[in-house]
Amino acid sequence: MLDEPGIFVAGTDTGAGKTVVTAAIALAARARGRRVAVLKPAQTGDGAGAVDDAGFVRRAAGDDPPTTVVPYRLRAPLAPSVAAALEGVRLDPAVVERAYADLATEHDLVLVEAAGGVLVPFSDGVDMAGLAALLRLPVVVAARPGLGTLNHTLLTLEALHRRGLTVLGVVISGYPARPGLDAVTNPGALARLTPVPLLGVIAEDPDLDVEAGRAGRLAEIGPAGLDPLLGGTFSPARFRRETEARRSALAPSPT
Repeated sequence: MLDEPGIFVAGTDTGAGKTVVTAAIALAARARGRRVAVLKPAQTGDGAGAVDDAGFVRRAAGDDPPTTVVPYRLRAPLAPSVAAALEGVRLDPAVVERAYADLATEHDLVLVEAAGGVLVPFSDGVDMAGLAALLRLPVVVAARPGLGTLNHTLLTLEALHRRGLTVLGVVISGYPARPGLDAVTNPGALARLTPVPLLGVIAEDPDLDVEAGRAGRLAEIGPAGLDPLLGGTFSPARFRRETEARRSALAPSPT
């Protein structure tokens, strides 16, 4: 999958871990010698004191940051089309398309990070899924580990599939060191409910904070939490064995 010229990183919702997954893929790809660029079509909540998503990816890379491009920066922390309307700005998907094409000519892999969920409107008539379709990119979905992620992930996958988009897989972000029964059972439930593969589980790191620009141990846990298809060393088989052992320990005894 790292042979793809570009990957669109979407999320099941705001705060589901898109930026962490994007940074992890960038780190893994660069470790394998690929020239990586990151494109954030629109950054909302800009100037509110928090580090922007592209800025976090640059910081996570250390002393040799990847190329990052943000065509639109908007102040309000809202959906791009709504934030743009408040400022009287017209968002043009063609601008994003040209930015992607320019980056693709000079880099081996361009990671495009969505804003919010896949149906969040970017501009009039174009949502995040529409941007992925416009750029003709396959999608990696970032998902939370806990309660609610089955519904959010399945709805996201259904929306992407109905639009004819290729979904490479799901990466769970922020998996706790001591998972509860929800986080332990969700990966297996997703495997039964959808044929889309699990392409990684990135561990929770209390020192990692995207808005504060703190990368924590992401250089270590990011690639380690990605499937080899995304350049990492994550073992789905080992993860299944570990979660099965935890499930057995946490599950209530049958009555």
